[in-house]
Amino acid sequence: MHLRRFAFALIFGVCAVGGAVAARDYATPQLQSTLATLQSLSSSSFQQVVWWAANPAPPPMTTIDWQQAEAQILALNSRDRDAVLGWLNSKGRGALCQRGATDAMIGGKRFPIDSFNYVSCGGPAPSPAPSDWRVVPLARATLQASAPVGNITIQNGFAAIKNDGSAALVCLSFANIADRTATRVDFDFPLLDANSQRLASLHFERSGTFSPNVAIAGPTSAEQYQQSLQGAFTSRSLAENCLLSNQGTAALPLLQTQFVGYRVSGVQYSDGTHWP
Repeated sequence: MHLRRFAFALIFGVCAVGGAVAARDYATPQLQSTLATLQSLSSSSFQQVVWWAANPAPPPMTTIDWQQAEAQILALNSRDRDAVLGWLNSKGRGALCQRGATDAMIGGKRFPIDSFNYVSCGGPAPSPAPSDWRVVPLARATLQASAPVGNITIQNGFAAIKNDGSAALVCLSFANIADRTATRVDFDFPLLDANSQRLASLHFERSGTFSPNVAIAGPTSAEQYQQSLQGAFTSRSLAENCLLSNQGTAALPLLQTQFVGYRVSGVQYSDGTHWP
């Protein structure tokens, strides 16, 4: 009897170990499907899922692609679900590797969640996903640095247009060099084609408390913009210096834009005065 129990225990132990190995070596079809859905999301939709993953809850509907991805994640078994949520919360891919996922299943590095604790799961290397945004020059019209307009100096910035022509992103850094505090600065961003012909213009109102000679910094790149949204800096105010114009569908001026200009069009001061 004791020998029989020992044999049963030995067989059970081997099966348990074998099962654990199999779980690590083979990703479930549900996990593979969920990872494929996440790979297919645009950068903006994927970002929505990343924000949601910090406090996951059933989506109110599943009519949008990122809501469908969220519902898929919640429907996974607990260990697969925890592995996906851990990755989305910048805890690395290690748990996904343990669940049998390969780099090809997960996809290329996703910024910024793969910036830290990155672990390769091995397997076939994924094809790099093309960015769905293109960076275009943000530039003044002349070679000469013009005098500050409205006592506002522009220090740096960048512009990007979504490849499908549905959105534009413009970020800049500026400073108020007046002898009084500014509370609002208005900017105009003309969209220019390859021949520097004006296609349209975007308007941006930046409100706040802008003390004299204090730099009001914005992101200097698309990567830094994403980092600021993720709270990678001590303050999320960097992104407040950005205009995100989302048209929803393609707009011909955005498809044709090759350059973005900039100018200060108005300034409001704390003492009630204004420019112009």
